[in-house]
Amino acid sequence: MSTVLPPSTSPAMAQPSGSSGSSASPTAQAVQFPADLQTIKPGQSIQASVQSIHVQPGQKATLIQVQTAIGPMSLQTTLTVPKGAVLSLVLTQSGPQPTLVIASINGQPVPGAQAAAQSAQAGA
Repeated sequence: MSTVLPPSTSPAMAQPSGSSGSSASPTAQAVQFPADLQTIKPGQSIQASVQSIHVQPGQKATLIQVQTAIGPMSLQTTLTVPKGAVLSLVLTQSGPQPTLVIASINGQPVPGAQAAAQSAQAGA
């Protein structure tokens, strides 16, 4: 006789819509971004709408084009995000190639995002 365990109801285990369920990192590198991104302090968040997705052959990362209140940005990430999704991004590192954590997709928390943001803040 086997034991059946109840499913986890932890919100940290929820997969955002469009997620592949893989262990992709919730971080993104800003490849192209408006100068105003430099005025945002690490730890602050910004909303972004996914305009287009470009799969890069032979690479694990995907290039996504997003529109934000400060202008358009190109982000490189291994996380699967659907076109048209609304992202909540948290700046974790500024500079010539800013790093952001994708905290949520369409309002659903991204697994590992909180830990990634805290880790980046601790290393700063």
